[in-house]
Amino acid sequence: MKIFVLLNKLFPKPPVHTEDDDRRIVNRIIKRHATGSISLSKGRYVTKKDIERRKAQLQAYDF
Repeated sequence: MKIFVLLNKLFPKPPVHTEDDDRRIVNRIIKRHATGSISLSKGRYVTKKDIERRKAQLQAYDF
């Protein structure tokens, strides 16, 4: 039992990263390095994933 405690202290599990965490990190990097673009510095941008999702929603719309 003490061996498991010792191993957990020596080799802790890495933190779990979620998609939301990744999105926050990317947003922070873009805000930091965006010079001259107010939209980018405020975090308003559209990723390719967002564009594809929006395109699929529009294609599924029945007129």
